[in-house]
Amino acid sequence: MLSPVVAIGNEGRKPALIAGIAFVAFTAALAPVRPYMAFATFSYGLMVVGLALKRRPSLHVPLMASAIALDLAIVAVLEVQRHAVDTAASFALTPWQQTHIFASTAAVLLYGPAAYLGYRRWRNTASRRQASFHRAFGFAAFVFRTIGFVLMFSLLWRTG
Repeated sequence: MLSPVVAIGNEGRKPALIAGIAFVAFTAALAPVRPYMAFATFSYGLMVVGLALKRRPSLHVPLMASAIALDLAIVAVLEVQRHAVDTAASFALTPWQQTHIFASTAAVLLYGPAAYLGYRRWRNTASRRQASFHRAFGFAAFVFRTIGFVLMFSLLWRTG
């Protein structure tokens, strides 16, 4: 059986393996805190590893698609179970929590064009300009996702 390092390749991909191990450990540590946060951490970890493997489409595409799908599922579940939109619109949250919502919403909105252009790129039907836009949308989505991820922990002290 191949080790994960051999399966990914030895061209400097060890940081992706280390990041993968770190996010699994972090997710396990978060599990007793809030299940949504554990899933969000796992999703963010998938995204970090997927970004680290951006030059390996056979790994990058499924990791990023999984991360985006999991993020969208978390948003849907939070809306159904906790009426997240109503909570955000009430402005009853702290500025850090509102910033988390803004950044996370921006990331979710950027997933659409990033995924569409990434799909075009994966199918080799994207122009150079579209590939450039894929990188720009993807990077912006990742930056907003990172801000949202960090500020997600401001919700630990929210009751209800």
